[in-house]
Amino acid sequence: MGKPVLAAKDACDIDNPVRSRLGMNRGMPALREQLGNNLKKVAAYGIQLVPARGLASAAEELVQSLGRFRRQGEKPRGTVFTGKVLCRSQVASWQGREITVARGTVITPLARDLALEKGLQIRIE
Repeated sequence: MGKPVLAAKDACDIDNPVRSRLGMNRGMPALREQLGNNLKKVAAYGIQLVPARGLASAAEELVQSLGRFRRQGEKPRGTVFTGKVLCRSQVASWQGREITVARGTVITPLARDLALEKGLQIRIE
């Protein structure tokens, strides 16, 4: 599972009462249906849709629950590079202290040099 993502549902819900008062619900039925389907797609991708007023508290709850997992001894996994070739530009923009790559990933010499300069460790799974 990837990183958890939260989004404000009312920011894009065509049936939201605020949007209805502004007349944004008067579009063609096919367009309204497609906009509703887009919300369902976003939720199907695993994005948790919450009301805008509850976004901050949902984010706080999520952060606290992730912290509980770590305190219980579960070691947090770093981000894994999933491409076939790790090049210098990807190392330059990498966030964190370790890059985990799959066995068989090609690591260019410039990528290795820059990782060394930045103090990044390249770990092969």
